[in-house]
Amino acid sequence: MKKLVILAMCVLSCVMIFAQDKKEEQPLRYVDALEFRMINKGFFDTETPYSRLPKYLQDSVRPDLWDRGLCSAGVAIRFATDSKRVGVRYRLLKNFHMYHMADTGTKGADLYIRNEKGKWEYVNTCRPMVKDKETKECEKVFVDNFDGTMHEFIIYLPLYDGVTEMFVAVDSTANLIKPQVDSPRKDKRIVMYGTSVLQGGCATRTGMAGTNIMQRDLDCEVINLGFSG
Repeated sequence: MKKLVILAMCVLSCVMIFAQDKKEEQPLRYVDALEFRMINKGFFDTETPYSRLPKYLQDSVRPDLWDRGLCSAGVAIRFATDSKRVGVRYRLLKNFHMYHMADTGTKGADLYIRNEKGKWEYVNTCRPMVKDKETKECEKVFVDNFDGTMHEFIIYLPLYDGVTEMFVAVDSTANLIKPQVDSPRKDKRIVMYGTSVLQGGCATRTGMAGTNIMQRDLDCEVINLGFSG
């Protein structure tokens, strides 16, 4: 009988702990990424908010080049939050796939955090598993165990696909604001023009495109005008 009582108490304790964890878990809040700072973007009169060439050039360039300009290579979102969970949801333009380049680079997204020394550190990657071919949506909770204090973040967008809309996901009660630290510096910008390697081929993830590495190392915006082919 004594053993049964102890077993029952253990089961009850487990149930109470599980119930408490479920109760404390908050729903995610999704906020349009356009409310924050967009970096590494040279033109803003574009086909989509996250593409790279101005609309007036559409009839002046080759169709292939215009198509590559719809890719969001180099474009990133800067924000700050005290959320324990940080995620992303975005809608792809094409759900594009290449056999010689990882999908995490082609159409994934990377999260970076600014550490105490002011350096950007990699956190995690959205592995773009599109469940609905019509919506072309990708979603990922990058991390769920931050300390609940305010941190600065970057999310790098796909290199060889476009994004039509994007949302940053945080705990429902968390603060989600524009970046408080001027990094990369707004007064310093570099424009780079080239072909496929510059665009990001064949980086395994979006934060490893050459222009994105330079942006972090030099702490200035680097505008990616690389177009494959």
